[in-house]
Amino acid sequence: MMRIAIVEDNADILEMMTIVLEAAGHQVSAHTCGSSLLSELFPGPALAPLYDLVILDLNLPGMAGIDVIVAIRQTWQVSPAPLPIVVVSATPPDIARVAASFPAIPVVRKPFHIGDLYQAIALIGEPQHQRVQAV
Repeated sequence: MMRIAIVEDNADILEMMTIVLEAAGHQVSAHTCGSSLLSELFPGPALAPLYDLVILDLNLPGMAGIDVIVAIRQTWQVSPAPLPIVVVSATPPDIARVAASFPAIPVVRKPFHIGDLYQAIALIGEPQHQRVQAV
């Protein structure tokens, strides 16, 4: 089970992802804009990450998705790895910009099948709090 934040301004896509991911046993927090997610992530000093994964649309009202990525990467560095992000987008120039600036972030092209999203999530791996270190 993962704690997943979804940032998507299309209500139908947001609802579909929320229903499917919750049915798979994940805890989901839905947001329609980047500033909503960031205010939840950065209310003050936090001892542990609120989420194991952020699924982020790039074409959002107000703050663009790429700016949300930059804010997360500049502020929220979870040792030993940053907060994982999966991008969903239908805009080729935005997809190219993410690929060039953040090559480790998986991108799911819209329209997508839910299997495409699951495949991108699998690239992220297990949540940090579920990993077991050999001693």
